This record gives sequence, C-alpha cells and structure tokens, in this order.
Amino acid sequence: ADSNNDNAISGTLYVATGDANGNSGDLVLSTGQSVDGKAGSIIFSLGESGSGEGSDYLINAGNSTSATGGMVKVTSGSGLATTSGAIILSTAAAGTKGVSGNFSIFSGQATSGNSGAIMLSTGTGVLHGAGSIHLSVGSGRTGEGGNVKISAGTMSSGTGGNVGMVGG
Repeated sequence: ADSNNDNAISGTLYVATGDANGNSGDLVLSTGQSVDGKAGSIIFSLGESGSGEGSDYLINAGNSTSATGGMVKVTSGSGLATTSGAIILSTAAAGTKGVSGNFSIFSGQATSGNSGAIMLSTGTGVLHGAGSIHLSVGSGRTGEGGNVKISAGTMSSGTGGNVGMVGG
C-alpha cells in the first residue's frame, strides 16, 4: 500500500501449497547451514498497532475428519558437543498501567473419553542428576502475594481426582 495515503491498508500475503486428492505438499522455511559461524535465524514478527490492540500470532496444526489431528511440536536445537538450546515462553511486561498478560496451558475438551493430560517432566540424567522443576510466584511490592494452587478434578458422578506428592 501507499504509505503516504492516510487511509491506506496494506495487503494480505498468502503462502500456501495446493489442494490434492492425496497428501498436499509441505511448506518448508529453512535457512542455510553455516560452516564456521552461526546459521541464520527465522523471524516472524507482527507490526506494532498504533491505536488498536496488538495483532495475534496463531499456530494451528491441521484438523482431520477421520484420524488424529496434527501435532504442534517445538524443539530447541541440540548441542552435539555441549548444551542444547532453551525454550522460553513468556508474556510481555505490562506498561505503566495495566497488568502483564496471563499465561495459560489447557488441554482440549473431550466428549466420549478423557481429556488430554498436561505433563511437566525433566529429562533423565544419564551420567548425572536429572533437572529440577520449579514452581514459584513472583515477588511484589505492596498488597498480597500471589498464590500457588493445585486442584484435582471434580466429577459430577464418580470419584474426584487425587493430589499426590512423592519424594525421590
């Protein structure tokens, strides 16, 4: 769009593979390898909103009408001789007014079976100890501190879930 026009709206960019009776094609975004340096990054960035809410960034795996839906998998890079990369998921800090965004993890609803589990687990330490899991609430300056709440599931008919804690 013409950036000199106050009423201009930029266009939409579509990148897609074609439909098929069999498997449709893959969409691959990749940077080249680096022999003596760092390989290039792939950056997805949304523009800043001037007066409205910020834009959303959505990642959706494929649906299936007759089999299991697609998976969303995020894996950090391996360090073949050293440490693997970190994965950091966070909401942004709030401005001078308001609160920072919530961080929510949910499994989907199920009609005829159990809903999906949420598992937090560290890897096995083959030659050394395994990593820890830390649940902590941030510090504040005034008012009440945040809470840590662990609740088992309730049932409309049947037995509710348990909360179990076992030391090593």
